[in-house]
Amino acid sequence: MALDCILLIDNVPVVDLLELVDSVRVEQSLGEPARFSVRLVAELDELVRDYPLLVDPRLRPGAVVSVIVDDGVGQQACLVRGPIDRHQIHFESGNVGSWLEISGGDRRMEMARAHRTVAWSGRDSDIVGAILAGYGLVPDVAQTTRLHSDLSQTQNQSGSDLDFLNRLARRNGFHFWISYRTAGLAVVEVGNFKPSPPRPTSPPRPRSSTRSGPASRSTSATAASRPCSASTSTSTSTAPF
Repeated sequence: MALDCILLIDNVPVVDLLELVDSVRVEQSLGEPARFSVRLVAELDELVRDYPLLVDPRLRPGAVVSVIVDDGVGQQACLVRGPIDRHQIHFESGNVGSWLEISGGDRRMEMARAHRTVAWSGRDSDIVGAILAGYGLVPDVAQTTRLHSDLSQTQNQSGSDLDFLNRLARRNGFHFWISYRTAGLAVVEVGNFKPSPPRPTSPPRPRSSTRSGPASRSTSATAASRPCSASTSTSTSTAPF
């Protein structure tokens, strides 16, 4: 049963596998990694008495899956993109009802694996941009003003990149999530670090008041731009699929 979507594995359309897809499930949450599951009908090859789907190298752990659908206005939208990290197999006697389900998550799953100890300097937004670049994500980062300096106070990371990014987001009143830009079959992953919903770019107009009193003045200063730097000690342990 073919579904009305496009399935890419390692950036290549898999039309033959799409014919075997029974269901596609995508779970999205603003504060958690997006997850996907694709269930395919497993057909027995009577000649070799085996299930070819189970040994298809395209469905190996680590293969990157992209699920693309029509957004309803004539454009394509990628719902999720990420590596396969789980297989589930169900067999039925009589070669009817057997299936293989592949599951995985977006890039935040990878960000949660490695533990790092880093002393960062620079603005929070500069630090976030440097981390996102390490994962090949295009940054969409709202600028922050507080500057961390080697001479005063560094921003210390002790944990995974995902935990650290979420911590910085909470401190600034932001969220961190991943979205996608599509052009044909090309998918670009975007790392978003900003308020959601967006904040107004200009302050609200003050209400008129008939009260009289001394005038008040508020000033704000923005630290000069400075690229971030880090001294790093990294220990990585990646669990097998």
